Amino acid sequence: MKRNEIKNLKVEIIYSNTDIMKNQIIKENKKKSGIYLWTNIINEKIYVGSSINLGNRFKDYFNYSHISNPKISNSNIHKALIKYGYSNFQLEIIEYCKIDNCIEREQYYIDLLQPEYNILKFASSSKGYKHTKESIEKIRKHLKKHNAKKKYPVEITDTYSNITTNYESIVTTAAALNTNEKNVRYAEKTNKLLLKRYIVKITRKP
Repeated sequence: MKRNEIKNLKVEIIYSNTDIMKNQIIKENKKKSGIYLWTNIINEKIYVGSSINLGNRFKDYFNYSHISNPKISNSNIHKALIKYGYSNFQLEIIEYCKIDNCIEREQYYIDLLQPEYNILKFASSSKGYKHTKESIEKIRKHLKKHNAKKKYPVEITDTYSNITTNYESIVTTAAALNTNEKNVRYAEKTNKLLLKRYIVKITRKP
């Protein structure tokens, strides 16, 4: 959905020019949790995201070396920010909310607004917060369409907790850890920690 097609969307704050308002955005959202909306003012495409610390999240967005590093992220919104520049983006805080409600509220707005820049149409988090039953079902349906072509079992060991988790495919692994498939493969191939935390082992079929 284009931003100009959204009717009666109430928001907390609008930052009309993110290029000149970077410091203000970071300062005003320090240690706040909530849902945000990026809008490309040229083509009206949008992106919905959430964070338990919006100030830190926006620091990452305004760090060019971070958003341009394919080992960290390969997201559509990062690519768009690089292509069009911050001055061509508007940032809105749709809603401030409690940390435990971030994922649920993000999913609500993804379903409502159908943002073009969101690669996955379900909210996810690497912080361990629980999805609602409805959002879990959405995840299952979405992943079912993609798993068949990339169903290599993946074993993930969390170096922080020393807990090992098995996933049925690279796709489900990437979704569970809030990253992308390329990063999962790269970590396994180079024997580096995924997201500086997880040991990756992929079992490829003969």
